[in-house]
Amino acid sequence: FTGVHRYRACVFSQADLRNILLALEAEPHRFIDCKMDGARFTGARITYTLFYRCDLRGTDWRAARLDRVKFEDCNLEGADWQGVNLSRTVLNPLPQDPRAFALAMKPPYNTGHPNPPGSAPGKTGRVTKVQGD
Repeated sequence: FTGVHRYRACVFSQADLRNILLALEAEPHRFIDCKMDGARFTGARITYTLFYRCDLRGTDWRAARLDRVKFEDCNLEGADWQGVNLSRTVLNPLPQDPRAFALAMKPPYNTGHPNPPGSAPGKTGRVTKVQGD
């Protein structure tokens, strides 16, 4: 994939997205209202990306590298985070089950944070408002 990716109401259920690369671009990559349950992101490298109101139940993120990624109002039930460094990841709200992150390397940067809904982490750690796609 090259360029900025913007998806709305897309369906990637059970998709094999292992080792996918979403590199740093001028604007954040955006997945809004997407159905991605059961997708495999094993070994993915995802940078400067917003997942907003996405169904990500049962996704496999093992050994993925996430940098400035935000999950806003997503269903992450049953996601596998084994070996993932979540220190530069925003999860808002946090999943209710703390066991969800037992195998992750670091806790996520998360809630209580001043980002407005639908915003993505900026290139420098600041937040960029998602304009109406």
